[in-house]
Amino acid sequence: MASLQQPEPITLTYKSVKGNQGEQVDIPLDVYAPSHPTEPVTPVIWLHTGGLLQGTRKFIPPHLVRAVESHNLVIVAPDFRLCPQVPLVSVLADVRDCVDFLFHADRLSTTISAKVKRDYVLAGSSAGGWLSSLLGLDLVSSNSSDSSLTSLRLEPAPAAVVAIYPITTVERGLAPYFHKALSPLPWAYSANNKPGDVCPGEPLKEHLDKQAKVLSESPPAKNPVRATLYNYARQEGIYPSLVLRGGKETEEEVAFSVPTQIRQSNNPFNKPVFIAYGDADIMVETEQSKLVIEALKAKNFDVQVHVEPGKSHLYDMQPEVEIPGFCDWIVKSTRGNAA
Repeated sequence: MASLQQPEPITLTYKSVKGNQGEQVDIPLDVYAPSHPTEPVTPVIWLHTGGLLQGTRKFIPPHLVRAVESHNLVIVAPDFRLCPQVPLVSVLADVRDCVDFLFHADRLSTTISAKVKRDYVLAGSSAGGWLSSLLGLDLVSSNSSDSSLTSLRLEPAPAAVVAIYPITTVERGLAPYFHKALSPLPWAYSANNKPGDVCPGEPLKEHLDKQAKVLSESPPAKNPVRATLYNYARQEGIYPSLVLRGGKETEEEVAFSVPTQIRQSNNPFNKPVFIAYGDADIMVETEQSKLVIEALKAKNFDVQVHVEPGKSHLYDMQPEVEIPGFCDWIVKSTRGNAA
């Protein structure tokens, strides 16, 4: 495979909010554009991994970064506020505001000095795939009477949705494993440990405090303690309580359950969906993807699935990995007319 030079991102602040202790939280995004674009370019908004608890906009699969040049894509990778200092509903609001920022007054086109397609793809992996599914398929605003949720419709809506090894539900009836202690962990909670080692909770106390200062990113290299937070949450069976609003867990388990909301949806709007996962994933159960695929097919969605044999979570973050047909599907799923 011929290597392509990685484009340097343009960094913008798309939102500023006050945090739990009055601190200003500036939330950035990175824009990766081809060096010599063939207009119009195809926009992809990429939502990163990290269980909503950790991670950074810099978590982009190398195969997608290569596609900036090879497939004439413009990738927008936003940060967003992290749980548990904010709940999932606030993270979804950040993504909505990112979309509004990008497409208001042709800001994305102006930023890269090139015409972009009207259609864009909303994509993400792991917890980012949860966000892309909920918002991209309009499952939150269209299926709720809660005013805090009905405002979460994306304008403009994406033309297609991507979810790579996604979290899709913490609903107790569908995903009881999120509510049960998983001890010992069947995977290593850090690079310096081995499967079965107990992830300590004491160093995580400040990160578990819902009233602590809000972070909009937490790169593992800079914050290695916080990088164990998802693993600790699974070990203790407390993940749902860290991402949902207190006192509303049961209600929100259903509201933010992708397979349940697809089945219950009366929204006739259909769009192509791409789902990929490794069939040996133990960090996010493969059932998470299978439930959504089944629900989409029952509603006659155009869903393309790629299952990678023998691979586990984050498999496509390896430098040489490609997901067959993925980037071609992105271009095919978006129209060619420019904004």
